[in-house]
Amino acid sequence: MAAAEMIEARGELAAGTKLFQGIPSIAASKSGKRVFLAWYGNAKTECPGNYIMVAYGDGNKWKNKVDMVVRSPHMEEVRLFDPCLWRAPDDSIWLFWAQSGGEYINKGWLWSKDPGNQGQWDRKGGVWYSVCRNPEGEKPSWSNPRRLCDGVMMNKPIVLKNGKWAYPVCKFQMENINDLASAKEGALLYTSDFGAKNLELVNRVKIPFVPFTEHMFIEKLDGTIWLLSRTQPDWTVARQGSKSALQITYGNDGILETFSNDGGKTFGEIKASAIPHCGSRFHISRLKSGHLLLVKNDADDAQWMAGKPRGPENLRTYPRKKIMAYISKDDGKTWVGGLEIDGRSDVSYPDASQDENGDIYICYDHSRYGKRQICVAKVKESDILNAKAASSKKFYQIANQRP
Repeated sequence: MAAAEMIEARGELAAGTKLFQGIPSIAASKSGKRVFLAWYGNAKTECPGNYIMVAYGDGNKWKNKVDMVVRSPHMEEVRLFDPCLWRAPDDSIWLFWAQSGGEYINKGWLWSKDPGNQGQWDRKGGVWYSVCRNPEGEKPSWSNPRRLCDGVMMNKPIVLKNGKWAYPVCKFQMENINDLASAKEGALLYTSDFGAKNLELVNRVKIPFVPFTEHMFIEKLDGTIWLLSRTQPDWTVARQGSKSALQITYGNDGILETFSNDGGKTFGEIKASAIPHCGSRFHISRLKSGHLLLVKNDADDAQWMAGKPRGPENLRTYPRKKIMAYISKDDGKTWVGGLEIDGRSDVSYPDASQDENGDIYICYDHSRYGKRQICVAKVKESDILNAKAASSKKFYQIANQRP
């Protein structure tokens, strides 16, 4: 519950972290003059000792340098993780992150108490934030950290048509424990007035077959709220066995979805989305054009785009390979494009932001425990729509790598 320290990164802190780093987020200033990039690392894995790193890319030029570190004053007991950068309607840049103790650990998609309190989660967590109101200034300044609510929020808020801010907050689902606290877990929808004022918990949705929902919201043009969530085939194998009928129904589909027609107060049945994916985070957002952007890992995407069923070669899950970008001109009914941002394996967790000029900045990680690369690509909507013509270009650069 202690507020984090936000410090200028110097010396060893300015280099990135050894052993482990990844899970990035990105936000461009209004003009694109400065791009903000955040990720987390430190320690041997996801455990107490993790902290947030923030880098500034002026003109989308990266110096393989960390500019700011956000860390707990009790690093041996607390982890800071899952940063989320967002440009608010007033063009300020918001940095959200999660804070948690390590009382519980997830192994094989099952939760248990960690005797040394060096796990990933404490069943409460906490979403914190800081705001930069001079994002294009010579030296960005950040407000003192404030706590928003319990939980984790790794994906961006959205602004609804009624002016409310909607936050996709997650409380990790621990269904194999299944006690009274389990009722408060799942994919949460919080809303607030402008500036995170008057926060309200609107709904809590239980997502099957994944402890980490990593969900996102889209408000469709007719006002429907579309919730899309990660699902995890390996979770089903661990809980139900390798021949589970439920695994066939949900586990091989990659993304689950549900819809609300009353502002999120109620959601319909959770079903498998037509969008294929692996067990990992994806990104979806609305562009200045009004079209939708989707950034994801490849999972038989060529067959999906051709309207064919998924291939039989992966009965459980798809590997985290190839970062792909798509556009929907009809509010998510169909998708076009298919621009390969990065064709390597072990690439994951994309996030994206667009500036007023239409430039789209996409970040993701590569080889979290090996090369420890944080990558950024800059594209335009036309590149995605004309993917074949743009396929010869290299869009990404390595913004940070700790050898």
